[in-house]
Parts: sequence; C-alpha cells; structure tokens
Amino acid sequence: MITVWGYSPSGNCWKVSTILRLTGRDFRWVETDSNAGATRTPAYLARNPNGKIPMVELDGGEIVTESGAILCHFAEATPYLPPAGLERTRVMEWLFFEQYSHSPTSPSPATSSPICVRPTRRPNVWPTACATASRRWTSWKTAWQPTTGWRAAA
Repeated sequence: MITVWGYSPSGNCWKVSTILRLTGRDFRWVETDSNAGATRTPAYLARNPNGKIPMVELDGGEIVTESGAILCHFAEATPYLPPAGLERTRVMEWLFFEQYSHSPTSPSPATSSPICVRPTRRPNVWPTACATASRRWTSWKTAWQPTTGWRAAA
C-alpha cells in the first residue's frame, strides 16, 4: 500500500492526498510534524535525506519526494495530467510557478494546482495572489477552467 508521510496543515501534503483520492488510490497517512522535528530524525532522514514533507513510499518500497513530482507520478494516465506535449509542459510550468513563486507568499495554506482540480480554501484569494506573482497568470486563467479542467486550445 502507498504510504504518505505528511503534515495535515501543509498545502503540499494536501495536494498529494487530494490526487490520491481523486485517482481512487488507497493510501496510508503517517502524520509527520515537520515543525516538531519529525523530519529530522535519523529514521526519517534515512528514507528522505532532504528532510522534507511530503514523502511517498510506493508499493515496491521506492521513495518519491517533492509534491510536484508526486502529483505527476499519480496523475499519469489520468484526466488530471495531459499527454506528453505542450499541454503537459504548461502543467509543468504551472507546477513550478505555484511551488516557487506563489506558495511561499500565498495567504492560503492549501492552494491547488490545475492538476488537483481547483482551490478549495479561500478560492477568491487565489487568482489575485497568482496575478500579482506572475505575468503568466493571464494565460493560465484562460487555459484552466476551475469547474471543468483544461480547456481545449483555441
């Protein structure tokens, strides 16, 4: 069974549990309070030397870290990740933007990537934060439809 080490208040961990639920995968959650040092123990660092959450252990024992990589892994071959090509590249752009330009300053702890459908906490803050964080927001708000997912290219 898939095991997720995560901290419930973390938006990055929320994204991982969301994609697992959306794709119908069973998983075990191990609450890992990084604020209390749980990611700095020798046992945790032996599995994940970068000492961060989330961390996923696959059925075969392989470890996957970094929320964007985990999202892509579990979204593969589902409607949540377009096939290889420009649409997928646009998803990757969004994942990198969301993680490194938006999340650090976001007023919401659990913003969502397009790969995870839509924001559920304080959704009216999400477009404003994104728009001020990057010029790319204009292309994203036309390509991503919050209620239906990816819109076909014009």
